[in-house]
Amino acid sequence: MRKQHILFLGVFLALLPVLALRDYTPDNELKYLSIAEESIRDGNIFAFYNHGEPYADKPPLYLWIVTLGRLIFGKHVMFFLSLFSLIPAFITVGVMNRWVRKERHCDETMNSIMLLSSAFFLACAIVLRMDMLMTMFITLALYTFYRMYRFNNKGMGARILYRRWSILLPVYTFLAIFTKGAVGIMVPLMSIAVFLALNRKIKTIGKYIGWKFWGILAGLCALWFTGVFLDGGTEYLNNLLFNQTINRAVNSFHHKEPFWYYFVTYWYAIAPWSIVTITAIIIGFRRGLINNDLLRMFAVVSIGTILMMSCISSKIVVYLLPAFPCLIYLGAILIGEIGKSRWLNAAVAIPAVLFILLQGAAIYADKSGLVPVDLGTPVYYYTLILCAGGIAALYHIWNGNLPRAITVTGVSMFVFILAAGLSMDKLNDMVGLKNATDYAKDEMKGLEQNYGQQPRIMYYDFRSGDNLDVYFGHPVDELAKEDLPDAENLVLVVKERRFRRDSALNAALGEYPRRLYGEFAIVTVGPKE
Repeated sequence: MRKQHILFLGVFLALLPVLALRDYTPDNELKYLSIAEESIRDGNIFAFYNHGEPYADKPPLYLWIVTLGRLIFGKHVMFFLSLFSLIPAFITVGVMNRWVRKERHCDETMNSIMLLSSAFFLACAIVLRMDMLMTMFITLALYTFYRMYRFNNKGMGARILYRRWSILLPVYTFLAIFTKGAVGIMVPLMSIAVFLALNRKIKTIGKYIGWKFWGILAGLCALWFTGVFLDGGTEYLNNLLFNQTINRAVNSFHHKEPFWYYFVTYWYAIAPWSIVTITAIIIGFRRGLINNDLLRMFAVVSIGTILMMSCISSKIVVYLLPAFPCLIYLGAILIGEIGKSRWLNAAVAIPAVLFILLQGAAIYADKSGLVPVDLGTPVYYYTLILCAGGIAALYHIWNGNLPRAITVTGVSMFVFILAAGLSMDKLNDMVGLKNATDYAKDEMKGLEQNYGQQPRIMYYDFRSGDNLDVYFGHPVDELAKEDLPDAENLVLVVKERRFRRDSALNAALGEYPRRLYGEFAIVTVGPKE
């Protein structure tokens, strides 16, 4: 078995407790489940709705996966859905490893660990989002273009392979669009055009993005848009094509941030490798090491994507995910090219030292009662794993083995996740609402038994509260502020901090019994006499 497969198996086992035991987050994940339920109920295939409101934010591919899981299992299964984040992450790493395999200074294990353990790549490999699936298709599209660019026309078999690539490039691009939207075509087009321009071959762009490319892409999009029109009509199609693309790009109604947003968020987006990656790239530029097609391509994809996305009005960190594979592999290869460097040693030592210092912070937090959840085991037992990883990393840095230092740091992160994930049942109250809604159901039964009246389940003033219908099997209404004084015979789901910030809520329901689940409170309000 190849090293890569052993690594993937180890990462899978480390993440398994989280994948199997984690609850759904109240915002996006619960929304996807609710949309799937509505799609099954109403028979929509291409046009999706969230409680009657058009949901053209995302193309259908990922929502089809959620719906398929519901139809197969009769319920939503976290482990099944998680595979459509984790497997694309593994495929992306596998494609990147194949892409760089012929590089002189290429440590496959270190490269893989750096990408898999970087903060937002790791997060997107766990959470239920379509971003990792899109990143996989974009990476496949870019790799396909690069193989076409480097193609050496020798023999009939090679020409057949080239024709296959010329079909796969628009297909991968379409699938990226079909997963997340316009970013799926923006990143490949920008990367290909800029790369060719830098190599003074922009006139050859028609070989890659010519009539065949646009014909296949247009045909696939035409099928999709026809389905949307038949399913949702002109208004839904207009929302999908214009409101969710042009309006978000020019003057976003959602996630609007300044141009420099990503230059700040970068530092934690690929932590703990943000410092060493930027250090290696700066040294690489200064020494003229980015001097071949592969490194130039990676630089164009990563830096170009960051700059392009910075020009778009709507910004959140996860939008940069397609840039991370090329960005991190560019830095990883340059680490090998640069060799010994005090700057690189310091850049890797910083997260190692922070992991060691985290042990002291964890001991203080545990002794001071600052840990928000009781895991049954002191939290500093878990952080001891990271501390050991940091010490081992410093040892390898001292001995001049920087790849080993990076690898051992990343491995300690996955062992930490495995240990913490075994306590996922205790952490779930910090993640989702399953335990809270189970308690709410019990309270509703108690109210009905005590008073002989059917109580209501409601929520108060938090986003995505209407998606609680996933847990209750029927619509959940919002309690309006003006109805607070007359509230009775109901169980209310509300964020605990609202009692501190909302005087009307506190005055009306502050005296009723409530039970806390993470940031949420379940308030039981009996009938008024």
